[in-house]
Order: sequence, then structure tokens, then C-alpha cells
Amino acid sequence: QISFGLYDLGAVVPPITLRLGAAGEGYDGIRKDRVNVEGRLTLVDAVGPFGNPTSDSARTMTTPETTDVLVVLFVPASASPAAGKQALA
Repeated sequence: QISFGLYDLGAVVPPITLRLGAAGEGYDGIRKDRVNVEGRLTLVDAVGPFGNPTSDSARTMTTPETTDVLVVLFVPASASPAAGKQALA
């Protein structure tokens, strides 16, 4: 029950932060319409939001050309440390 995101590191522009989405923020999702992240936990780079625990952006998705990836595990605070370590393994 731990969400994770897999992103093309070459498409991500540092710095990367994890925060709540601001009013009106969102992105084009992978095989989805616009994903609204206002008030939701989201990953943001210098370009804007690109991922959250339920949907990732088309801008930073991996492709056959991807050579480096960023993997993010969204481990709830209520999860045990063992659960996070197991998911990471």
C-alpha cells in the first residue's frame, strides 16, 4: 500500500521539493487529462509540479530513451519503518 513514482531524471530540473500544491497547480498526467494538485502532496521541480502519490506527469515520465531515473516512495507517516524498508528493497 505504498505509492511510488518513477521519473526520467533527465527531464527533471533541480531543485526538487515535496510540498502541498498551490492554488491552480497541476500537470498533464500520463494517459490522463490535467491532474490538479492544489492542496495535495506533490513533487515540484524548477519547471513546476510533476508527480504525486496517485498520478505522475507526462513531462517527466520514463520512455525507452530514459537512462537515469528518480524513484520516490511515498511512505505514509502511519506506516511502520519496516514497511518502508521492505518497499525500498
